[in-house]
Amino acid sequence: QMREAIGADIRRHRDVEATRFKRSQISDKLLAAHQFDVPETLVEDEVGKSINNYARYLASQGIDIEKAEIDWPKMAGEFRPEAVKRVQRSLILEAIAKKEDIQISDVEVDAEIRRASREQEREFADVKHHLKHDGGYEALRASMAQDRALELVLGAAAVRA
Repeated sequence: QMREAIGADIRRHRDVEATRFKRSQISDKLLAAHQFDVPETLVEDEVGKSINNYARYLASQGIDIEKAEIDWPKMAGEFRPEAVKRVQRSLILEAIAKKEDIQISDVEVDAEIRRASREQEREFADVKHHLKHDGGYEALRASMAQDRALELVLGAAAVRA
């Protein structure tokens, strides 16, 4: 039974990695096929998110961010190229979702919040309340629509292959 469980776990892991790789390939192809300038404010927002995520990571590793000698402007410059790509990818997928009329219902958003709440061992109502009041609820809906758009493109690519 243990061998079967380990084997099943390895297969699941391989499937997740294969899907992640395919999604990455499709995203790269979308970016290569659609070159355009993106609004600077969106890029700056994305760079800010990257900096905040990095700061949280450092803090989780026990590093005192206030005392660490980090050249934040240099870090922002290093994060910028990936931030531009993420913004471009997001805008492309947003356009696909709009063109394909991909709609994410409140029930679907709530289900995703429930899943995340369980993982974080937090109360669903509390998480939903915070998301509703800070704009995260609609951002989650948009992100889910973009994920569905990417899956649609991935499915179309698999059919053509």
